[in-house]
Amino acid sequence: MAGRMIHPPACEHPIDSTVFQPYDHRPGQAIYSISREELNITLLDAIASISTVRVEFSHKFEAMDGEGRVTLQGPAGKVVTSPSVVFGADGAFSKVREQLGRMVRLDFQRQYIESGYKELTIPPGPGGGF
Repeated sequence: MAGRMIHPPACEHPIDSTVFQPYDHRPGQAIYSISREELNITLLDAIASISTVRVEFSHKFEAMDGEGRVTLQGPAGKVVTSPSVVFGADGAFSKVREQLGRMVRLDFQRQYIESGYKELTIPPGPGGGF
């Protein structure tokens, strides 16, 4: 997203006007983000069509070793498996990323913000309007 549309106070602008506010003063800069819900749906839809993939809910990632073994904590106890691929979509405090960083040269940056994470969805009104 290159910026956002703001509805200024009616006393300063016509009631139906909008003002574009860029996220950065440098041309070409943008925020690249996606909806967490849409990411989860897309990943689950993609893997549901692959017969060799098994999805396990109610399991917590515990560890990954250099041999490719993954340890999960499930309702019936620990499960150790050797998947050929691991997708880490577990957020900013990713345990998958932490484990990968111990095995390979990994460069990433994490910056904490005071307000925490907020995701807001405002769907369009009838006819696509706001």
